[in-house]
Amino acid sequence: MDYQHLSDEELLKKSAEHDRQAFHVIYTRYARRLFDFACRKVASEVAEEIVQDIFIRLWQKPDTGIDNLSAYLFAAVRYGWLNHFREELIKEKFMAYSLQQAQNECFQDENIIVELQQAVQQAMATLPEKTQVVFHLSRFEGLPHKEIARQLSLSEKSVEYHISQALKQLRIALRPFLQAVLLAIGLI
Repeated sequence: MDYQHLSDEELLKKSAEHDRQAFHVIYTRYARRLFDFACRKVASEVAEEIVQDIFIRLWQKPDTGIDNLSAYLFAAVRYGWLNHFREELIKEKFMAYSLQQAQNECFQDENIIVELQQAVQQAMATLPEKTQVVFHLSRFEGLPHKEIARQLSLSEKSVEYHISQALKQLRIALRPFLQAVLLAIGLI
């Protein structure tokens, strides 16, 4: 039997009975035209995917109630475009929302950091001058106790004393920030 001369309706009927040859004729008759039509609105990769999806659905769930196969297939391409654009719009909205959320979180984190830095500076200002210098060299410049002692002509025990006094005062001054920090790092 020569399937090439069969009408769309006859091919569709045979394809609904899972006649591979009839389906192949439908595919070769329409695939290129549908692809070209789809490429008018979307990129070729998307057009190819739309056309493949149409033929997969046609094979898996044949609709014997189709009156005009050509009109049905071209309408399916149009629906494919619409679905593609809808998905792209949803992706764009999701990305914009995610970016906004990330910016909000960063802004909140930056505010906490700025407030914490101010609180540290205020607490440091209340310390005796020698304790401020020792603590700054230790914690902000990363110098070892031995080097701080040498630079300031102090014993290492004095350096340790000044650092422990500074830490004690900072713990008291920064207690209000403890809960915020624990929340920020997810411990409470």
